[in-house]
Amino acid sequence: MKNNDIDIIKYLENIKLFKNTKTVKAIRVGASGANIYEVIDQSFHYIVKQSRLDDNTSKDEKLPDYEKEMQFYQSIQQYNLINTPKVFYIDSNQEIGNVIVQKYYEPISKDNWNKDKIFKAIDSCAKLHSYDIDYVDNLDIRFKEFKVDTSTLENAFNEWKCILEENKIVIDQSELQYIFTNFNMVCNILNALPHNICHGDFHADNILSDNDEIVVCDWQNICIGKGASDIAFFVNRGESEGLKIDEDQVLDQYCERLSFYTSNKINKSDVKNVMKASKVFVSFIHWPYYLKDETEEKIVGIYSKMVKSMNSIKFDQ
Repeated sequence: MKNNDIDIIKYLENIKLFKNTKTVKAIRVGASGANIYEVIDQSFHYIVKQSRLDDNTSKDEKLPDYEKEMQFYQSIQQYNLINTPKVFYIDSNQEIGNVIVQKYYEPISKDNWNKDKIFKAIDSCAKLHSYDIDYVDNLDIRFKEFKVDTSTLENAFNEWKCILEENKIVIDQSELQYIFTNFNMVCNILNALPHNICHGDFHADNILSDNDEIVVCDWQNICIGKGASDIAFFVNRGESEGLKIDEDQVLDQYCERLSFYTSNKINKSDVKNVMKASKVFVSFIHWPYYLKDETEEKIVGIYSKMVKSMNSIKFDQ
């Protein structure tokens, strides 16, 4: 651990949170600014998340996201938004940093993702999106406008070209150029009202099993944005990792459940348009940097879906 860090497990034993600790497993230490441990004591199974700044990290870089997650869990009782992990302990001080201790839930393996679990995930997401954004006023999160500077766009454009050329994948160059030239129109769709409370990182790894129910974890990216972007990310990342997801069925389920929770008829074509814009945004700006060692099939799949989405977006004239 870094200087001034302590053995968080011993600390939690000393305050009698853990009793007769049997096993401690480091799930992730140091990644993304957090140490995560799986702990089993004489009576329970826990996850411990500890985050703090090291000497080379400014407060603005890492801490706010974890503070935001802590505040979310501290006030979740009054929100009752969707199923979230049961929390046993939350604290933040100079000695231990930020600490969240919550119940351990089983990850859902790729083979165990079925139609029922997908429906429950989509239902949870729709329920979250149905709440007024005022519900999270105390988290001090505001809508952050989607905008990309020219340098970032050019870098993404060139990175896509390199990935495709390195893998000898022949494309119509005008397809990438069209996305690059009209990218501000994609941002306009993602900036348009209405806005929702969004999870911000809604994918299969952040959805855990609680017997017959699901639990949504990792709330450090909670934000205000377009709810359909959560759904698009769930579908796109799931498909890229081999999950069998029927996008049209997911879209139907989401619109039906959001209509139910809001008591308003949700326009399916509007939601689909946002999902397409979100897919283009994420695929063009972020995906090329993660495709260097991927198979040609995966690269072509992501590229083709990005181009197809861009070509079918309905832009306001």
